[in-house]
Amino acid sequence: MYSIQQQLGQEQKGRFQHQCLKHKLILVGDGFTSAFLETPKKVFVTLNRAKYQWLNIKPAVPLDLVPGGHLGYTMKWVIQVPHHVCCVGVEEEEAPDIDIYHCPNCEKTHGKSTLKKKRNWHKHDTGQTTDVKPVQNGSQVFIKELRSRTFPSADDVVIKVPGSQLTLDYLEDRGFTEPILVPKKDGLGLAVPAPTFYVSDVENYVGPERSVDVTDVTKQKDCKMKLKEFVDYYYSTNRKRVLNVTNLEFSDTRMSSFVEPPEIVKKLSWVENYWPDDALLAKPKVTKYCLICVKDSYTDFHIDSGGASAWYHVLKGEKIFYLIKPASANLSLYERWQSAANHSEMFFADQVDKCYKCTVKQGQTLFIPSGWIYATLTPVDCLAFSGHFLHSLSIEMQMRVTQIW
Repeated sequence: MYSIQQQLGQEQKGRFQHQCLKHKLILVGDGFTSAFLETPKKVFVTLNRAKYQWLNIKPAVPLDLVPGGHLGYTMKWVIQVPHHVCCVGVEEEEAPDIDIYHCPNCEKTHGKSTLKKKRNWHKHDTGQTTDVKPVQNGSQVFIKELRSRTFPSADDVVIKVPGSQLTLDYLEDRGFTEPILVPKKDGLGLAVPAPTFYVSDVENYVGPERSVDVTDVTKQKDCKMKLKEFVDYYYSTNRKRVLNVTNLEFSDTRMSSFVEPPEIVKKLSWVENYWPDDALLAKPKVTKYCLICVKDSYTDFHIDSGGASAWYHVLKGEKIFYLIKPASANLSLYERWQSAANHSEMFFADQVDKCYKCTVKQGQTLFIPSGWIYATLTPVDCLAFSGHFLHSLSIEMQMRVTQIW
């Protein structure tokens, strides 16, 4: 029997069986498309180069198959052979949970596919068990509990400033150590598309083939998808999972012409003002991010890389920010929490003195200073833009955060 593991090497991510009477080869993959042959034959399997670089497989690989042999890989609709081809309807992220896979025909005789037994299956609990167990941050139970909790009002720490008043003189005089909420973008020097700009427009101007990082919120794990695949999911009427795109940097796409960061960001940013044009290292692309978040998307507590400050503008929908001051004690607690093996089962806000809840509505812009620890929840589908920037008003805090990173 042909061993597909010999062809894939040691980089495959998980295994599950395709248990059919006609083809019994044990397969490797995280969701796969399959093709099986009735007679032994040498075929060429055409692979998508971008998706299969991590498998160390060349775009075309000759394979010797045995009669009834069954061939599997990790993505859908990538195998092209002039023989009988069946598409296994398993999503890439669902497949690691499968123990024994039964195709639709085999289900009639052998029953449905079975899932692996997991020691930590409770992490993704849907709330139907009465056992008291740790809850995975981002799970349905967690989101329900988070929505029901009360937090100190962000009015105690967030400063509301009209866009026209948020100037360099203002920040140099008052400092930039507390979050700033600008109710309207007027006078802010921020350029964004009209509210009639849709997620489908993002696909059009960024490119449907663009690979994007997608977070499975329930599992708090990342995966790669083509933008068109995520947009199809976004517009689907039956979302089986909660998926979240938060770091689609688009400054090198056609959509860049629709968005300009706030004027104060462009004046403060080290990258924008001091990065040499002839530098050996290319200028970091951190100024224009697009966030596409469906209802109940959750991003756990974090500090922006390098102690960078951030701005967020909600074009559609709404986002809730859970803000924690970067006091020395809080930063130490965060560092310890982040390094804990089970930190995804601990709500960091429970470990600090105060966590403030700030709701940013459509058309509003939030500026988060260096070092602030924050999480986000999306109560309704949301389309937003953001950016990161290092600057001279927070050098000490930026240096402190680099020690944590």
